[in-house]
Amino acid sequence: MLRRTNDSLDTERARDKATISRLQEELEKLRMDLSNETIARLDAENKYQTLLEEIEFLKSVHEQELKELSALAYRDTTAENREFWKNELSQAIRDIQQEYDLKVDQIRGEMETFYNLKVQEFRTGATKQNMEATHAREETKKLHKQLGDSRTRLADLEARNAQLEKQYQDLLRELEQKEHEHDVEINSMKEEMNKLRVEMEGMLVELQTLMDAKLSLELEIAAYRKLLEGEETRVGLRQVVEQTLGVRQSGSARLADLINVSEGQAYESGVESKNVRVQADSQLSMKMMRGEVSAKTTYQRTANGPVSIAEANPEGKFILLENNPSGGVRKEMNLDGWKIRRIVDKNLSRPYEYTFRNFVLKPAKSVKIFARSLASQAGPNDLVFRDADTWGAGAEVVTSLINEKGEEKASHIQKTNYTQ
Repeated sequence: MLRRTNDSLDTERARDKATISRLQEELEKLRMDLSNETIARLDAENKYQTLLEEIEFLKSVHEQELKELSALAYRDTTAENREFWKNELSQAIRDIQQEYDLKVDQIRGEMETFYNLKVQEFRTGATKQNMEATHAREETKKLHKQLGDSRTRLADLEARNAQLEKQYQDLLRELEQKEHEHDVEINSMKEEMNKLRVEMEGMLVELQTLMDAKLSLELEIAAYRKLLEGEETRVGLRQVVEQTLGVRQSGSARLADLINVSEGQAYESGVESKNVRVQADSQLSMKMMRGEVSAKTTYQRTANGPVSIAEANPEGKFILLENNPSGGVRKEMNLDGWKIRRIVDKNLSRPYEYTFRNFVLKPAKSVKIFARSLASQAGPNDLVFRDADTWGAGAEVVTSLINEKGEEKASHIQKTNYTQ
């Protein structure tokens, strides 16, 4: 802004210099006109002097003629002749004097009028030029003062800019240090998570062993109890075996319910960073003992950007999206035109699609998209999928987040394998 102001002041200064140059040129022209008029006046005075000399010459000539006429008149001795020529001579002299005075007065009036007019014009032009020169000097002083103030402000702003640049460099170094500390912390957290995963797998194996032992003990206790009751009521061996099998099946069902609960809560949170595709493979093997059939469920999440699919309910109740700041950068994500596509068991059913309209996901926030049947459970900040009562459930479920350009930004894959 100061540079633009300085440029505008320089422009105005150049314009004022041009105006002063123009005024000086006009002043020179007026001086030349004055010189020309002075020369003309001197020429007129010279002409006037010439006319005066000519009049003096004519006067002398006329006097000479008068003398000659007087001499002739003196030679004439007649009184009447002398009187006649005397009158004629006086009349001629009066006519000449009158004509001479008239011409002199006319020349004097013209010269005085011309002189007064030129003097008035010169005085008016000089006053106007003096006023314009004074105004130009005042404007020049004002512009010099503004230029000095602008230079002072420019020096202050340059010092402020240098200070801000220094602060910017300090903040950059601090940011690099924070990022390094963040990377170190992330690596330590990954190591800790790996340790916890190993411990969890060991605990699950131990839990499975304990549950099997507990189930065996319960079955054995139940068998002994039924044998005692059969002894009291004299029930046959076949009925005891059938009742024992019923107890075994109920215990297996309770164990399967417990495993299902653990399976629904066993999600692993992956670390996502911008423009880095991170795959968080949460392979949690659960065996549901129902007769001789076991099921193994595998979850896989990917994300390319801050927005990820944090959870996709296996029963198709809802889908949870999160905006995780990456690298310490918090950024709002405009999801207008983005889609959620859920494919259940590949081509066995049509895909479920939901399109976002005028929705912005703030940093470190999440949103749930409930199915139509669970719209009553949606909160004020949640969304509802109105096209279907459920998001669908199956053995292989692929949930994808696609931007407005058709690019896949995040995915959630659930696979369940049943073995005998």
